[in-house]
Amino acid sequence: MNTLLIPWTDLGIIALILISGFVGFARGFTREALGLLSWGGALVIAILWGNLLKPFLSPYISSTLVVDILSIFIVFFVSLLFLVLISKGISRQIKGSLLAGLDRSFGFLFGLIRGMILVVLAYLGLTFFLAPEMWPQTVTSSRLLPFVEQGARTLISILPNADLPNAFKKHLPSHVSPTSQELLQTLSTLSPGEKSTL
Repeated sequence: MNTLLIPWTDLGIIALILISGFVGFARGFTREALGLLSWGGALVIAILWGNLLKPFLSPYISSTLVVDILSIFIVFFVSLLFLVLISKGISRQIKGSLLAGLDRSFGFLFGLIRGMILVVLAYLGLTFFLAPEMWPQTVTSSRLLPFVEQGARTLISILPNADLPNAFKKHLPSHVSPTSQELLQTLSTLSPGEKSTL
């Protein structure tokens, strides 16, 4: 008799989401959000002003490609370091205030959402590189797979019309996405403990 009430794939999905949630709780929403903004800001700065160091690097490096890459990398790294220091200072002030509990609660919610997005991205990557009919049974037997697929379709639908999303869309399973009634029916097959985990 099989004592496993939930497939291993579902256990992995739930574990990833919960771990991301607890990381968000430990770090707090402010630090998590500012961390993302720091990376995004550093990337924007590197794109806009990544060529500033080229005149200083060109006399010492003959390869134009290496100069371009190194200049962008240095600008990105310095910008990221500066923005991270600022974000840590702000989050430290929040943690020492009366808003610390609220900050952790929102951090947990932020972490859960991030975990769900990571699961969807992993699903898209697997779908893009490996045909669904080639997936192992441990994946296809997942009770959460319809939810993940629906999340993938939703993510693609809100992205701009670009080649990459279209490529992902082309490799998605061709069957129709589960309806709300089918999703509720899937939830009803889970035990109460599994529902509370979700």
